Amino acid sequence: MRVAKLLLFACFSLFISFPVQAKIILVPGDFSTMQGGVDVSPGSDQSGPAGTDVQVEFYITNEGIGADTFDLDISDSLGWTIVPTYYEVPLDSGGVDTVSFTVSIPYVPIGIVDKLTLTAVSQADSAVTDTAYLMVTCNAHLEAVQVTAGENVSGLAICGIGWYVGFTGTIENTGAVVDSYYLGAESIKGWYIPWPQYRETLVPGGWQPRYFEIWIPCVPVGTVDSVNIYAVSRTNPHVYDCDTLTVTCDGYWEDLDLLAGYDVSGLSNSQVNARFYVQNNRPAADYCSLTISDSLGWDIQPMYYKFRLNTGQQDSVLFDVTIPDVPVGTANRITLHSVSLSNPFVIDSASLLVTCESHVVTMTDISDIGDDQGKQVQIDWSSFPGSDPLITDFTIFRRIDPLLLASSDIDPQKSVFGSDPPGSWEIIATYPASGETVYSATVATLKDSTIVEGIYWSAFFIRAETDTPTIYFDSPIDSGYSVDNLSPSPPTNLLARHKPAVTELTWMKCMDIDFDYYTLYRDSTSEFEPSPDNRLEYVTDSVFIDSTAQLGKEYYYLVSATDFSGNESDPSNEAMGIRYIMGDANASGETDIVDIVYMVNYLFRSGSPPTPLESCDVNCDAEATISDAVYLINYLFKSGPAPCE
Repeated sequence: MRVAKLLLFACFSLFISFPVQAKIILVPGDFSTMQGGVDVSPGSDQSGPAGTDVQVEFYITNEGIGADTFDLDISDSLGWTIVPTYYEVPLDSGGVDTVSFTVSIPYVPIGIVDKLTLTAVSQADSAVTDTAYLMVTCNAHLEAVQVTAGENVSGLAICGIGWYVGFTGTIENTGAVVDSYYLGAESIKGWYIPWPQYRETLVPGGWQPRYFEIWIPCVPVGTVDSVNIYAVSRTNPHVYDCDTLTVTCDGYWEDLDLLAGYDVSGLSNSQVNARFYVQNNRPAADYCSLTISDSLGWDIQPMYYKFRLNTGQQDSVLFDVTIPDVPVGTANRITLHSVSLSNPFVIDSASLLVTCESHVVTMTDISDIGDDQGKQVQIDWSSFPGSDPLITDFTIFRRIDPLLLASSDIDPQKSVFGSDPPGSWEIIATYPASGETVYSATVATLKDSTIVEGIYWSAFFIRAETDTPTIYFDSPIDSGYSVDNLSPSPPTNLLARHKPAVTELTWMKCMDIDFDYYTLYRDSTSEFEPSPDNRLEYVTDSVFIDSTAQLGKEYYYLVSATDFSGNESDPSNEAMGIRYIMGDANASGETDIVDIVYMVNYLFRSGSPPTPLESCDVNCDAEATISDAVYLINYLFKSGPAPCE
């Protein structure tokens, strides 16, 4: 454009010099536009903290052929405050001027960038314009704050009245200027905080602890609320911090305690009294409701109580329980439930047993005998001796069930007088009566329960004998099972021997009669602990060939024995073995010329030793020498004998 203007100016001068001879033809267009020109260049991009001013510069050059005055307008992309917003700059042709502006960086997040654009327009010709822009960045905040929550707290919930738990938060001004803050606490679950916010003004480095309180509402024990303690700068809302603590409901101000009286018993079609005790443990009076339930649906009266208890007061409640016509020994669990009427989460319950006591003898437990080889259980029974008839002996019967067909689903039916309960039974023990109410005996089962075959139940009943053979009393049928609790002996004399390309493991056989299988373990570390992670294999023979170990690497082995009940023995002695191929000096898995080179480097050039060294002794003379390398050459290239094993 400037060249075109100069050519036009030269033609115009020529026309002035030779008015007669020259004939000038003007091309239609705006002649004045071709004379003007302006260039706007930006200075450096600027940055600064929020809340401060920075200076920016632009450079204006008159590129026209004559003096001109330019209007300068500045704008930005984010609406920040810029002073001034307008310049009027007169410039001679080729003149250069610098204009500067003050930009106020507002309180914005760090990293926010504002784009400033300067537009220059010629007053002589509005078509002559130019623009340039630069960037102003918020790179810091002079304000900074840190909040630290105190320790987690817990307290009691009280329904109907306010009860507060206190906690503390600390605010610190970590910025470079004096600042004011809103310090507050907010509950995530909406628990009530009566004074949720403070205003604090702190100098740089200043700090202030503040105490808050929160009301724990009626919630289940163990309910946790998270409380955020936060601080926000009143000067710069982008400066904030937050920390969290927890508030836990660990109990209730209300507390009702239920206690059951003694278990009771009676004859069928009779009525007995079940007694319970309820106590108010809170420091104020409370109303409670009591409801009763049972496991068998017997008739109980009343079904519901409601009454008021003063602080520390205890009261008793009675229920009439009707025992229906049920088998002897039938026990019904009676459960009383209490609920505070002021706090539905304050509950308690207590239970007792009401038993139909029409049998003289009842089995109370059948349990396995621990630390034995199995096939034994302990039977406990109770007896209610009467003056007539007098019990002289207790005979224990065991049902003759086909193996694997017994079940725990025993029908507790009573025998018909003068006959055994249904099924085939055999007498296994008789014990004299001694006038006690509790007895115990160890008896044999038919078969042990095992992991493989599952639970095998043995069924029993006990007969209370009298001096008159035709007068006796049978207990209900019950069942139990026995297990082998003892582990077999650990295997001994574990040895690891090298075989061609494998490691052979051998050990002494387990002689326990209930032995089932061995478990092999392998690890790369000596004195390791057996675990599923290093378990290698299950076997039943006392010999195992390991062909999966890494060549040339030392491995350590253990073996244990397990019986049919799943009891695993302690591990055997530890054995170490290395799997290798004779002649495979570099443990590559094959024998080739590379192994010859490897052996020569080891023997004469201080190279790495073979892994293991035994793999180099291909002629089996118990030494690794040059003769082994020659031996291997003959084998590989002259049809010589194969490496020995």
